[in-house]
Amino acid sequence: VRFLAFKNKRQGFMVDWWFRFDSLLALMSVVETWFLPQVLLLIGSGSSLPMGPLRLLRLARLARMVRLLRYLPELVTMIKGMMVATRAVGSSLILLALMTYVFAIITFMILDGEADVEHYFGTLSLSMWTLLIDGCLMDSIGTLTR
Repeated sequence: VRFLAFKNKRQGFMVDWWFRFDSLLALMSVVETWFLPQVLLLIGSGSSLPMGPLRLLRLARLARMVRLLRYLPELVTMIKGMMVATRAVGSSLILLALMTYVFAIITFMILDGEADVEHYFGTLSLSMWTLLIDGCLMDSIGTLTR
């Protein structure tokens, strides 16, 4: 698609370095997927060539994100906001896990030996699961998970 966007195809390929890089990655992917197994089959070799280091070049495509972030400052603001919110969300999840653990211990000790709720609170892990799924989420998914 990008190739068709160039008015002068030859000059576009020579000028745009990102297009060259993407073309090289696409060519390597095609060679690795379609041609290399056929060649190894003809040779009779059961093992494949190490292509792992060449796959690392695909990570260089992420360098485009820096260019994108330069042109979209709103996106940078959103990413910074998500990074700030990560601390609050993580603290909430830790607090939820701690409270679930404490109340699971309490319910496990109180309901120990009760045959009616043995399926829900028989062990400490079952107590935590029941409190999390049926108590915190409260959308009746507990019946599906048991």
